[in-house]
Amino acid sequence: MECNIAQNKSVHRFALTTSFVPTTRRTNDAEIEEALKRALQPTNAHECCTALMMTRDKGGVVGPDLRVYGVRKLSVVDASVWPIIPGGGPQASVYGTAEKAAEIIKRRHVL
Repeated sequence: MECNIAQNKSVHRFALTTSFVPTTRRTNDAEIEEALKRALQPTNAHECCTALMMTRDKGGVVGPDLRVYGVRKLSVVDASVWPIIPGGGPQASVYGTAEKAAEIIKRRHVL
């Protein structure tokens, strides 16, 4: 079933011109991938979750102390450490992450 939101007048201001869900007209993975790329780019999404705070064996990049695995003296303090995308806008979550990071860093340096 196709979900062509470009036909919905309430979303015209976002200038979507293609379906964002693959349709039955696409018959292979390459066609589906291309359709998704065309529909979703450029994105206005809030980029996050690219340097996950998880255990290294599960694909994490930073530990709970915000230090990057395998690198000395490098911490990451931004939305990239989130393991999942929070619902709603990210501003409050970014503030919360920064506050927690400040506590961690102060404790690390005995401040």
